Amino acid sequence: MDRSIPESIDPSPSDASPRAPLVLRLWTGPARWVGAIFGTLFRVVSLVILLAISLTFPVLSVFFLGYLVYAQGRAVRFGIWHGMPGLRLAGRIGLIGALGALLYIPVWIVRQSAADAGVIAPGSPDALGWHRGGQILLLIWLFQWVVVLLRGGQSLYWFRPLANLGFLARGMFRVSWYRQRLTQATGLLSSLGWQEVLSLGVRSYLGTMAWLILPSLMLWAGPSVPIVGIVGGILLAWCTLHLPIMQVRLAVEDRWNVFRELRETRLLRKRAPVAMLLASLVWLLSGIPLYLLLIEPFAKGLWWMPAIVFVVLLGLGRWVWSLAVARGMGRNTIARWPIRAVCWTLSFLLGLVYAGAIFLTPYILFRGYWGLFEHHALLFPVIGSG
Repeated sequence: MDRSIPESIDPSPSDASPRAPLVLRLWTGPARWVGAIFGTLFRVVSLVILLAISLTFPVLSVFFLGYLVYAQGRAVRFGIWHGMPGLRLAGRIGLIGALGALLYIPVWIVRQSAADAGVIAPGSPDALGWHRGGQILLLIWLFQWVVVLLRGGQSLYWFRPLANLGFLARGMFRVSWYRQRLTQATGLLSSLGWQEVLSLGVRSYLGTMAWLILPSLMLWAGPSVPIVGIVGGILLAWCTLHLPIMQVRLAVEDRWNVFRELRETRLLRKRAPVAMLLASLVWLLSGIPLYLLLIEPFAKGLWWMPAIVFVVLLGLGRWVWSLAVARGMGRNTIARWPIRAVCWTLSFLLGLVYAGAIFLTPYILFRGYWGLFEHHALLFPVIGSG
């Protein structure tokens, strides 16, 4: 008896899954693509806004630097499209914020009406009614915020106030309920990997500043002793040839010693000199114009404008550096010396342009000589407000 398994089995018409009508397939296909594109753009915008918010707090600025370096490491190890970690979580947070802002509109309208009534007829029953109504709506809105966060950030709960009230009434008198909420919060923090991001931010800042402190001090002394400033500018241009590569290596290899290993860093540049030159060009074009945003301090409430521009342009520059370093790590051969010499010279000239821009910062930025030590293109920007 032949028990061999046939190579192929033709399914009978009854076994074949029914196909959707042609009109439905033509509609659902583009609809899925549009939904996927819109969802991805929404997540990216949410991530940019969250990073911009982190820039406005000095402590969180280290997290911003750590996130950029961490993203570079992921882009090199797993591919360039993995260079935006936390994108899904950012979209979830953005959806919560967007729904919260949308539902705040009625609260804002009532509170504005209460303010107008207080100006037109202070102390009148209508003014008191508007004021009390605004306070009640504000409390309901804040209650919804708290419960939505406690229930895991599900956007559906924004529209179920009675269910949220029952959720609190059933659990707030049980100790296990609080333990469960604490476990969820700690699990969320652990999933974010904030320890690794913070560690990368601190190490990247300290290692980079160890290179930049001497040329920055020499540029600071340049107006008094010109020759010292010239040497400091040359030294700073030389540092820009190595520091962006070292920061990416720190994220990939997770070692402090990358800031001391000049030989390995130069080897990566020799393997991909054209890619390194293009990365230097994009990095310079995305970093230098940002100094124009810091000529005058921004008024309170407008801090988000320069922060968003900083996040987009600095992220672009570091994304290109990830591509260049990944190409250098993926090759085992060294480029020919004429190509290396031309690319190194042009990269050094770009570094001199950067050094010249840094030298001019005390004369054009509102922060004065402190701008010599900030180096937002390599570290993180310091955004001031008036």
